[in-house]
Amino acid sequence: MAMFLNPEQMIELTGRERYGAQVRALRSMGIDHLIRPDGRPLVLFEKLVSGQHHRHRPKKNEPNWSHVNAASKP
Repeated sequence: MAMFLNPEQMIELTGRERYGAQVRALRSMGIDHLIRPDGRPLVLFEKLVSGQHHRHRPKKNEPNWSHVNAASKP
């Protein structure tokens, strides 16, 4: 069994063919990856299938509602 996802699996996972687009997709999904010197991203197969692939969930850009909520209180 291969240690890293192969190029076809990477396309299936990210929905992207270009390396840069694959890296952006992996980052947006919070999936740990390495980047080879040629720009190709690598995802460790074992971490992906075991559920240990999430380093962190990316923050979503949301407004700070605390000022709005504070203004509506009497």
